Amino acid sequence: MRIGTGIGRWVRRAAVLGGVLSAAMAAQASAATWTTQTVPPPSGPPNATATAVSCVSATFCMAVGTSDFGFDHTQTNLKGPIATFAERWDGTAWSLLPTPHAGPGLSLLSLSCVSPTFCVAVGANHTTGRMSNPGFVGGGKLRAVLEVWNGTAWSVRPTPLGAMPNSALTGVSCVSGRFCIAVGSTGLQIAAALRWDGSAWKRLTLPSVKWGPTLTAVDCVATNACTAVGSYDVNMVGIADLRPLAMRWTGARFAVAKPPAERDRFHGKAFSNFTWLTAVSCPSRTSCLATGLGQRTQNFYPQGGFADLWDGKRWTTATAGIARFSPLNGVSCIAVNDCYTAGQFDPHTITTPSSQRPLIAHWSGGHWTREVLPAVATLPNPEWFEGNLLNPNLYGISCVLAVGCTAVGAQPQGANSAPLAMSSLAVAAPVS
Repeated sequence: MRIGTGIGRWVRRAAVLGGVLSAAMAAQASAATWTTQTVPPPSGPPNATATAVSCVSATFCMAVGTSDFGFDHTQTNLKGPIATFAERWDGTAWSLLPTPHAGPGLSLLSLSCVSPTFCVAVGANHTTGRMSNPGFVGGGKLRAVLEVWNGTAWSVRPTPLGAMPNSALTGVSCVSGRFCIAVGSTGLQIAAALRWDGSAWKRLTLPSVKWGPTLTAVDCVATNACTAVGSYDVNMVGIADLRPLAMRWTGARFAVAKPPAERDRFHGKAFSNFTWLTAVSCPSRTSCLATGLGQRTQNFYPQGGFADLWDGKRWTTATAGIARFSPLNGVSCIAVNDCYTAGQFDPHTITTPSSQRPLIAHWSGGHWTREVLPAVATLPNPEWFEGNLLNPNLYGISCVLAVGCTAVGAQPQGANSAPLAMSSLAVAAPVS
């Protein structure tokens, strides 16, 4: 069966999303002390996952997420509806914020804030399935959704993709309240990008890529310097075989680049190149680090982390030190050669929930090094069930220079899942 028929290819990629940003202080990050913050759970569906976070200061971070009722015993059908939630950090504690109704089955996947009074969150709604934990969609008619925070409340805004069937927005980056780029895909397996000019969102023309290109994340350092990443398929028909894809915005148009794929380090030829990018951070116009996943086994899970580095002229692999079966879900850089990624550490080939734990790794000196993190809850038995698919896990991370970092995700809570936040902020919430 071809992975990519209809929305299948997007489903596979979205299933490893998570979100989305990561960064750390150049001077203090290597000696950061991480604590677990108390995050109030949303009301309604019991399985909650924080999918993205964006911080602008020590006293303001915003996180968004999705909650649902979990799957039935077949692991294919949801027991109940899906809901979204938002959380705000005020320098002392997290507090819940209401999010608007934007159609059935809404999930928010990416977030970008430029100030306490302007944030943009993107995702999609759908009639069935889910995008949370870490982003699986079980069918239905997708519609791209875009929401804006004005300092007081979240509101739904019209988007050119909103009327297109099976469309979704999976990444967003804002430079100011008058310039943002959002990326995603349509039901025609075509990458899509939108630009905010301060008054309306407009669709941008993207260069042609064969086959089935999808953009999953974007980072902008200026109105004429953005980098979006995702994947494309080298096969026109048959089983999908994904490769990394990058597009760079220069202010007038996007240009295509094809970063190198996973090298044959762990498996035979059949799995040596199945690689895609899900997050990107650019500390300057001439430097970007993109993280993603490479397939390690014939089964879809588990996946291993992967990274590509842009030096202003070319992309090269940046995989030294990445744990073999540990997916990387987000990345951001505060300076060249000083980046952090968030994901999940798993030392085993076969998923063993009792051994899985959150992962934050530091990129410096051409090598990844795992950070020491506080212990969190693990699954009570070695099975995937209810909302605990691949938990505990971190999906987004955001840092502020000379302040610290905050990462968000999900952790098991009994037979359900609850939001998880870890922080190296100078002023941290009480340890849970």
